[in-house]
Amino acid sequence: MDWLDRSYVADWVITLSWFLLSLIFKNLPVFVRDFQPDDPIISHPHRPNQVNGFMLHVLSDGIPIAVVVGVAVMRRSLFELHHGLLAFTASTCLQRLIVDFLKNRVGRLRPDFADRCQWNGTECTGHPSVVIDGHRSFPSGHSSAAWVGMTFLFLYFADKTNCFRRVPFPSRSWKGSALLRFSLTISPLFLAAWIAITRLEDYRHHKEDVIVGSLIGFLAAWLIFRVYYPDPLSRLPTREPAGEPRTVYLSERREDGFMELNTLQEERARFGSAREGQLADEQV
Repeated sequence: MDWLDRSYVADWVITLSWFLLSLIFKNLPVFVRDFQPDDPIISHPHRPNQVNGFMLHVLSDGIPIAVVVGVAVMRRSLFELHHGLLAFTASTCLQRLIVDFLKNRVGRLRPDFADRCQWNGTECTGHPSVVIDGHRSFPSGHSSAAWVGMTFLFLYFADKTNCFRRVPFPSRSWKGSALLRFSLTISPLFLAAWIAITRLEDYRHHKEDVIVGSLIGFLAAWLIFRVYYPDPLSRLPTREPAGEPRTVYLSERREDGFMELNTLQEERARFGSAREGQLADEQV
């Protein structure tokens, strides 16, 4: 495991700290807004979720984790397993941190708040936990969780299938079909979009909540994925092998068995030599 570096421990610690902070933010007192009981914006019926919490975790967490583990097993690579799980976990924890912070601070009322509240003329008489949750409309947690998981899977598929990269010698079998690879790659985005739409159909969120939540999930997955993997959408030459994670901490094993970082000058010299050789080949 020449790729393994102690700096990855710090990455896992930071990821865990994001998760713990999200739990703290989630349990902070919610901001209680003033409202008009007859406001039509918050007077929609309180309906059951089409996608409940358990189902959301199965779809947005279970599927990406199963894919990462499956690819790692097929390739017999701890490198693949570690980077895939770290990238996905960090993306999810970052998304949760942002969403849980905003929900309680903004305190926006859900479209079905009046039905939750059961206003009697002086106060809400509905179940306290249901009423409090009615103040957590912005941003949409379901939409954000769906988009962080499915965006990660979209990027992961794009990386593994070389969907958007120029492949010098593409396979001549059915597996080399460009549209097959493209269809597989974008399929998770349809699932994310469907989950987000159900939040509008169930009157759990306003459209702004769903849009912002989806963007938070998309950006969290995109930014973290790019830390640990090459850009799957780029057609430019890259130092990293296509379809493999990046060795984020450029390390080599010393004689004493420990890992140390290469100097920036050494890496620049290596990359420069490789680039010069590539340009020479192109001129020939």
